[in-house]
Parts: sequence; C-alpha cells; structure tokens
Amino acid sequence: MCKGTGVVELRDCPYRVVPRHLMSMLPFYSDWQAGRLPVDGGVLDQSNYFVESMRCLEQAASRLEADEAQQRMSASQKPHQTGDDLKKMFGSPSKKKG
Repeated sequence: MCKGTGVVELRDCPYRVVPRHLMSMLPFYSDWQAGRLPVDGGVLDQSNYFVESMRCLEQAASRLEADEAQQRMSASQKPHQTGDDLKKMFGSPSKKKG
C-alpha cells in the first residue's frame, strides 16, 4: 500500500479496484483518513454520499492490502533452489586435472 505516502501502485485496471462513480472521490480519501472532513462538524454532518463513498474506498483499500499480503506470502513460500538443485539442472562444473 502507500505506507503513508498517499500513493498506491496499481498493477491492474483502476476500475477493477475502484468503481467508476467513486473515482471523483479519490482525492478526498487521504483527507478522510486524516480526519479532515469537507463540512465543519463530525461524520454525521457530512453528506450520506460522501460518507458511503469513503467507506467504499476503505473497502477497496482493504482488498488491495489483502491482495498484496497474499502475493507477498505466496512469493515467500516458493521453494528456493539449492546448489544441488542447480547442479541437477545445469550439471556439475567440470574439474580440470593438472
């Protein structure tokens, strides 16, 4: 995820992560996370559309984080090749007699 930078690298179509109708709300998401709201007051003073949009964006961010964690876990569980495995693949280096 963004690790506090406010930037997320997407490796897929952004519309698969964030519905089209919420794309215009993306600029406000970091403000929402920081507790800055567009209308003075609390969450109940915000429009229903704004609050629901932010909740949908939170869900999308959670899905991204879960997918990223799953990818990291899958990558770490791949077997590492040992020297013996490489010898089987490429053969043993020939020894020079001298």
